[in-house]
Amino acid sequence: MGFPDTSGHALEDMVEPVDRYIQDPIAKQIVRFLKNTPITPNQVTYFSVLVGFASGYAFSFASPESLILGGILLEATLVLDCVDGQLARAKGMASEWGRLIDGIAGYIAYLAVIWGLIKGLPEYGQVLKIITGLIILKAISYDYCKQSLSTLILKGYDGMEREIQDTCQKLRIQKSWVLVLYFYYLQAQQLFFRGKWNFLRQIKTRDRDIQSDLTFEQRKAYYE
Repeated sequence: MGFPDTSGHALEDMVEPVDRYIQDPIAKQIVRFLKNTPITPNQVTYFSVLVGFASGYAFSFASPESLILGGILLEATLVLDCVDGQLARAKGMASEWGRLIDGIAGYIAYLAVIWGLIKGLPEYGQVLKIITGLIILKAISYDYCKQSLSTLILKGYDGMEREIQDTCQKLRIQKSWVLVLYFYYLQAQQLFFRGKWNFLRQIKTRDRDIQSDLTFEQRKAYYE
């Protein structure tokens, strides 16, 4: 029994308008070109960080021309942030490491931009620092809510909880510092949004096949 199409539904509102109408369509065209090249999603992520640094550097001059250039480069960073995930899915190269560096790369790029603005506009330094903190908290909360709520309605389980459980399962099979780092990255998101933190030894495996957070009827009711 399938689930209704989400086109035109409130779930679409979880995607920011600028992402849906500008960044995502541009990213899809770039992915269409890159998917048949040797370029990897992680390389795109690393490049997006460099573009973010360039944006911050341009902002640091605080002239009308440099501010415009900084804005264009910042938008390019945001588009590339869409490209890496789409390219990973198109090439079947999604991984915990990719998700981890994608999340961290976004924060690094934003911090570079804020650094440039603080350097170029020192009189607004304190305000910009406060804005930076709020942006980071908003980004963590948005990513967490989007992952949790969309999968809860569409698939019947909390996507972030499932991701944590899956990561623990993989760690039981294969020890990996990347997986450990990814696990605590997920925990940091959970801490900021839910005030909840677990160490690896505290996580117990749930039988996913026996219990689902929501039945199909419950999901459909929430959807409607």
